[in-house]
Formats: sequence, structure tokens, C-alpha cells
Amino acid sequence: MTALTTLDRDPDIVGISSQPMWIRWPRGHTPTSHAPDYFARHQNGDGEIIEVRPEKLIDEATAVVFEATRQLCLDAGLGYRNISNLSAELDRNFRFLSSYRDQAWATPINAFENLSSPGRGTTVVELARYLSPENAALGLGQVYWLIWHQKVSADLDKMISLRSSLTLPSRTAR
Repeated sequence: MTALTTLDRDPDIVGISSQPMWIRWPRGHTPTSHAPDYFARHQNGDGEIIEVRPEKLIDEATAVVFEATRQLCLDAGLGYRNISNLSAELDRNFRFLSSYRDQAWATPINAFENLSSPGRGTTVVELARYLSPENAALGLGQVYWLIWHQKVSADLDKMISLRSSLTLPSRTAR
């Protein structure tokens, strides 16, 4: 789920398919077949095959399959990559933040206009209080929506808490 969520949150990716195909090589070829984990379509129309395997689990046989797949993608004009070493903390944060992806939590576009120092750091609780001084739950939901939609930056490889550091967007980045 963590890899799929990472792809889903990538603003350059407009379509994702899970285990989209079987690749079969001619008889006598090693490997003989392989089902890649994902196919992604990018905004510019480019396609990409994506594997998900931690580096420590790529044995010699898997390395041969991945290399053959990479070469096939190169020949076909497709991108190829392996997503590896995704942290358990990132997975926990994605599972938590996904509850706030809905537009119901959306923060108004001008929410950052009155901040004195765009681009500066703040914490989850400080930003929540700023966004909704009267309603703490609403403010937190809005902050989590901002993090999910990458409108503010947070280190998602560390557990999100009220004290987590956030980086606000600069005015030119909006």
C-alpha cells in the first residue's frame, strides 16, 4: 500500500494500474515471464513500469528479472524503476493521513496569505491554531489535508504528531 500511495500522491502521475501485464520472453530466455507491480502514466503521456521490492530482498534471480524488464522498457520507450526501502513509519502516516484526503478538509486558497514569513517552519499544532483558532479539530483536519496534498512539507518517515515540524510554501510556490 505504501508504494501505491506514494504513486497516487505524485502530481505527475495521472493513471496507475496494478500488475498490468505479464511479460513473456521467448523460449530459452531467462527469465521466462514476469508480472511487474505497476504501470504508471505521466502527465506528459510517458509510461513507466514500476517494481516494488526492498533492496535487501533482491536476490540474484530477481536482479536478472528486473534487469531484463528494465531492458525491455528501454527498448519500448518506457521508464522503469524499483521503489524500495519504504519505511514502516511512512506507511503508518499514509494510512492516517488518507482519512484527510477528501476535499471536505480543504483549506481555503488564501489561508497562507497573512502568514508573516512564508517558507518558514512551524508545527502541526501551530498551523492548526492559525487555520482555525475557534475549532481545533477542524484546524487539525485542515493541516492533515495540507500534508496529504503536499501543500506543506513534513517528514513522513517520522511519526506525525502535534509537534511535528512543517515547512510552509513560499509565495512563489503556490
